[in-house]
Amino acid sequence: MNRNYSVDTLRSIATIMVIFVHISATYINRSAGNLSNIEFWLPNLIDSFSRVCVPIFVMISGRFLLGRNLSLRVFYKSRISKILWPLIFWSVFYSVYVLIVRYISTGNWTVSQVLFDIFFGRPYFHLWYLYMLVGLYLLTPLLDKLLERVSRGLILGYVFLVIGFTLDILYQRFSYPKFMVLWCFQYLGYYVLGFELSKRAAGNFWSSNWYLVIYFISSIIVAVLTPIFLNQYNSLYFYGYLTPFVAISSISLYLFFTLNKMDQNYLSDLAILTFGIYLVHAFVLTVLNKIFQVLHFNTSIIIEMPLKFIIVFITSFQLCKMAFKAKSLKKFI
Repeated sequence: MNRNYSVDTLRSIATIMVIFVHISATYINRSAGNLSNIEFWLPNLIDSFSRVCVPIFVMISGRFLLGRNLSLRVFYKSRISKILWPLIFWSVFYSVYVLIVRYISTGNWTVSQVLFDIFFGRPYFHLWYLYMLVGLYLLTPLLDKLLERVSRGLILGYVFLVIGFTLDILYQRFSYPKFMVLWCFQYLGYYVLGFELSKRAAGNFWSSNWYLVIYFISSIIVAVLTPIFLNQYNSLYFYGYLTPFVAISSISLYLFFTLNKMDQNYLSDLAILTFGIYLVHAFVLTVLNKIFQVLHFNTSIIIEMPLKFIIVFITSFQLCKMAFKAKSLKKFI
C-alpha cells in the first residue's frame, strides 16, 4: 500500500499541536486573571491554532477505516490488535502513576477513584481519546452500512457534527460523567466527514490555499472570543473540539492537506511514531513540569514554552523510537 505523504504530514502536525495544547494549558490557567499581557496571549494564540489536533486525528481515522466494507471478524480483529494492548498498558501505567502521586501527597491509596476514572475513560487527561476511539471502531461496520444506504453521506456527516455540538453543550451544562465508550457519539461527525471529504476533494473547485486562509481566520476568531468568554462567563468554551470555529478550522486544514499531494518529508516519516508520541508525551510533560517547579525555573514565557516543547517532543520521540525497535514493546505504541 502506497503511503499518503500529505496525510502522514498532517498526522505529525496534529501530534505536535497536541503537545502545544497541553503545554499551553498551564500558562492559560495561570494567567487567567490578567488577560491583557503576553503571559496569556502567547499560549492563547498557540492553543487556538492547535485546537484542530483531535478533530484532525478523528477525520484521518474515518478516512482510512470507513468504506472498507470488511467483515465484522476481519475488521474487529485488525483494529482490536492495534489498540487493545496500548489501551491496557497505558491505562495501567498512568493509573499506577496517579496512585503513587496521590499516596505521596495524601497518604491514602485512592484505588476507588482510579477505577472510577478508568470506567469513565479518563485514567489520565489524554487517554480519553483511546476510549473514544474504541467506540468509533465498534460503530464502524454499522456506519459503513448506513453510508451505503444514504445518497448524501456528506450531509449526514454535518448532521452528526451538529449533534456532537449539542451533546457537548448538554454534558457541560449538566456536568455528569460519561461512560468511556459513549465519548464516540460526539465525534461521529468528524469521523464521517473525514471519509466523505476525502472522496470529494478531487472535484473541489476551491483553491487549497483558501482553506488555509479559512483555517487561519477561524483560529484567530477562537483566540479573540476566548478571553471575552473567559472574562464574562469564566468559560473556555471556544477551545472545545466540538465548537463551530474549531470545526471550521479543522475541516479547512484537513481539506488543505487532502488537496495537496506532498512528497515524502521529515514530518511524513515521523507519522509512524505519532501514536506512541501521543501516549508518552503526557508523562514526559508532567515530569518536566515537576522538575521546573522543584528547580524554581522561571524565565520569560517566550523562552519557556518553546523550551518545554523541544524537551517534551525530543524525549517522547526518542522513547518511542527505542520502543518501536524493540519487538516486545512495539505493540504498546
